[in-house]
Amino acid sequence: MFSESYQYIDMHKSFAQCITFLKPGGHILLADFFRTEAEGTSPLGGGHRLVEFYDILKQQPFDVVEDLDITNDIAPTMILINNLTMDVVYPAVLMVGELIKSRAPWVYKFLVWKFKKKIEKNRVKHFTGQRNPENFKKYKSYRLVVLRKR
Repeated sequence: MFSESYQYIDMHKSFAQCITFLKPGGHILLADFFRTEAEGTSPLGGGHRLVEFYDILKQQPFDVVEDLDITNDIAPTMILINNLTMDVVYPAVLMVGELIKSRAPWVYKFLVWKFKKKIEKNRVKHFTGQRNPENFKKYKSYRLVVLRKR
């Protein structure tokens, strides 16, 4: 069973391991999101390419029992994630930054200089309000997949 963990696992290796562990008729349950082929740069990271997943799956000794696209059902949770990030995490990050700046200005200046690119990358990724249901539906496909070993 893979529950939002499959995106972190090498697909070739995972199928090889599942083939070893499962007896014929054994099942894999996979619930995770994949990257779509939508144009543009996604503000949401993570996920294997869905096209690549299907290409690799075709080469494996598994039958697809179920393959449900539940993206529209999952997408509203992005409102919670975005609100938490924008209304709680972002203000906390700003407060910590101001605290460091007021107590140790030279440390603050050094950190901002040293991590300028990383800070900007994370600001754009997490703190621009782009982690929303619309972008999730555009750039991700959340799948519930059940496979049976032949």
